[in-house]
Parts: sequence; structure tokens; C-alpha cells
Amino acid sequence: MIHATSPAQRAAWEAGRAAEPEWVADDVVAVAVPMDSPGMPSSFAYLLLDGDAVDVVDPGLPGEAARRALDAALTLAGRAVHDVRSIVATHLHPDHLGGAADLRERSGAPIVLHAADAAAAAAPLDRAPTRELLADWGVPESQRAELLAGPRRPPTVTVADRTLAEGDRVGRWRVLATPGHTAGSICLLDEERGLLLTGDELLPTIVAGLALGGPHAGSPVEEHLASLDRLAGLGDLEVLPGHGFRFRGLAERAAETAAHHQRRSDEVAAVLAGDPEATIWEIASRLTWTQGFAALAGFYLGSALRQTAFHAERVRSEEPGPRR
Repeated sequence: MIHATSPAQRAAWEAGRAAEPEWVADDVVAVAVPMDSPGMPSSFAYLLLDGDAVDVVDPGLPGEAARRALDAALTLAGRAVHDVRSIVATHLHPDHLGGAADLRERSGAPIVLHAADAAAAAAPLDRAPTRELLADWGVPESQRAELLAGPRRPPTVTVADRTLAEGDRVGRWRVLATPGHTAGSICLLDEERGLLLTGDELLPTIVAGLALGGPHAGSPVEEHLASLDRLAGLGDLEVLPGHGFRFRGLAERAAETAAHHQRRSDEVAAVLAGDPEATIWEIASRLTWTQGFAALAGFYLGSALRQTAFHAERVRSEEPGPRR
């Protein structure tokens, strides 16, 4: 069973507000950056102090609210924006990377991403599905307009100044390549103190979507399950996630998250066993969704269809004989 190691963060999350900046260790500050999103009041940035220098991980969304939150935390830590040495993003999503360009402009510090996400972030990416993909998924004509309308990623790009790979270091923290949520998702591990910064690859209450935000070679489901298995084997660490609250119970939460994805694959397999030619729309409509499939709309409907497609691809890849 997982348990929160920051009651203040948990209370703020459950109340739908951003928590106050909080010391995690004598050289780590957790910063809840506000988000204007139902059910998602904040994302976490982390200040990793190294002498007079600061590595900022996941600076959050662009805008004045994020800037104020980061500047207040830097002041709390006895630092200023000119002390920022690097701006590291665990992955390319705007609630983690979006404020990086502004912080780079103010501090002169480089933006650093895993190479896979750096490549995706450097090109404008339309996140809405194409007309051809919707037809291939069997989406009814009446539903296609809202999915084609977006949301779409802005035409701006974020160019990383440096890239990271497995085993690299950010100060005392070791980079773990943990693909799944995105192709270049990373975690940061402080072995000596038993701290693990997970971005969105593992969260305390939410199961994040897979392969959102860029091209993804291979099976996102299998890659994510492998990443979860790897994290579970690290031991009883304190987890510093991208949303929610700090917690212990790493192996348990990784197992819960993996079980969620296995249940989804099993549901898809059951549909295909009875209807091998079912379209992605038909499969998705028969799965278990928290609010019910009929309630899904816009981005959430598009995301549900993508996740269904990933699981269907996984199931079909395991079937013997010819595959369509």
C-alpha cells in the first residue's frame, strides 16, 4: 500500500489547489506550479541545488503563474534566476516543458531533454488525429469533426540545447531512460538518499496515458510495462512525481499501474476474441471507462481511442497466424 510522505501536498492535491513550496531534502525543493485544468491543479517542478548552482526539473507551463511559483521557490532556497545551471524536462509535455523557453531566456541556462523527446519537441506536432486515421479507426462521421478540431499543439517549437541518455548525471542524480508515457520519458535517481523523481511515468493516483506527444517506435504498452518493472525493482524509495504528492510504496504503485494496463489489454483481447474484425471505435465502446464511453469527448475521446489502439496492437501482435 502506498502512503503519502507529504501530508501538505496530498491535502492540497485533494482540495484542487497548488501546494506551497516544500523542502524534500536539504538541497531539493518541490514547487507546485499552478495549472488551470479540472482535476489537475498543479504540476511539480523540482529545484536541485548543487552549491550555488540550481538545476530546475520540469519548470511547468508557460506564463506568469509558473514564473511567480519558480521565483518564489528560488528565493526560498536562497537562490536567484541567474543561479539556474540547467533546465531539465522529464518529458516534452507542455505542463513540464512549456515554461522552459522563458526560464532559458531569463537565466541563460540550457534546456536539456532525452534525445528522443528532444527530436519530437523540435518539430511542430499536430496532436489531433488525421481524417485518414479516424476513418481507419471506424469513428462515425458524426464524431469526427470534434476530434479533427483538436486540441492541437501550437506551431512553436522547443529546441533542446543538450540531450540526455541512460546513465548521464544531473548533479548527483542519475538519469534512467523510462519510455512509455513518451518515447523519451526519463526518471532521475538519487541512490544515496533513496529519492526517485518520476515525471509522469509513475504517479500516486493517476495512470498517465501512453505515447502522448510524439512518434513512438515499438509498443508503448510493452515499453511502459518494462519501465514500471524496472522502477519496481529499485527498492523502497521516496517517489517525487510530476503530479499529486510525494509517496512511498514504489513497487506497489508500479504493480497497480501495470495491472491497470494489463486489465485494459485483457478487455481488448476479450472483445477481439468475439469480434476479430472490430474497429478501434467498436473496441473502445465496449471497454470500461471511469465516466463511461458515451461521456468521453474532445481530447479525452481522442486519447481513449489512441490508448485502445495501442492495446489492440499489443493483443494482435501476440496472436498466432496472419495479422491484419
